[in-house]
Amino acid sequence: MKKSPERYIKPLISSKIEEFFASNNVVGEGGQLLDVGCGDQPFKLLIEKQGLIYSSLDISQNASNSVDYLAAIDKPLSNHVPVDQFDVILCTEVLEHVANWEQAFANFRQILRPGGVIVITTPFFYFLHEEPHDFWRPTPFAFEWFAQRHSLQVLENQKLGTGWDILGTFLEVSFVDKNHSTGAFGTFIFKFVRFVLSKIRAYLVVGRLQSISSLQSSFFHSVFVVLKK
Repeated sequence: MKKSPERYIKPLISSKIEEFFASNNVVGEGGQLLDVGCGDQPFKLLIEKQGLIYSSLDISQNASNSVDYLAAIDKPLSNHVPVDQFDVILCTEVLEHVANWEQAFANFRQILRPGGVIVITTPFFYFLHEEPHDFWRPTPFAFEWFAQRHSLQVLENQKLGTGWDILGTFLEVSFVDKNHSTGAFGTFIFKFVRFVLSKIRAYLVVGRLQSISSLQSSFFHSVFVVLKK
């Protein structure tokens, strides 16, 4: 099966976002949501099914020309971005690419209505991507610090992902190469390691290892945070 760096993190984030909006009692039907760093807007249909009014913001227009507000979230916002307008801000897998968190959180607070919430996910264990605009791998404590600094209440602050997710992601973006002067024994070890790792990856892809055991680890995949103004 072809390697995919998003094999574990994408369904992990998607299921958590779906779970939050399915059980959400923070915002009622007709509430307004702004998807910050929306990209191709993978959550638009889900949001609209929940009865929320969907709007989007990104630094550049997407292929379908459906971004409502073109702006960088870590720079002072222009007048065309509404203030105190939105009940929910959704910001998934974006803040690791945002250099100036101080300005970004100030903008979040400016855009959000009193009592509104910000739903954020960011990776903690993940490879470099969208270089050179890949700046941070924040911990839950980073969000606590910025929330306090910007007078936001922390409603949820969770670590997502298991040790198997971590190992699986590592194997999806890693390759075993043979050194040139290893000799016969080195060649045997190289082939053995490559075989074992390929089998572990294959069992992880189909969920066999996850079904028979758990892998405890201090690492985790992503942070899921809900903040309230």
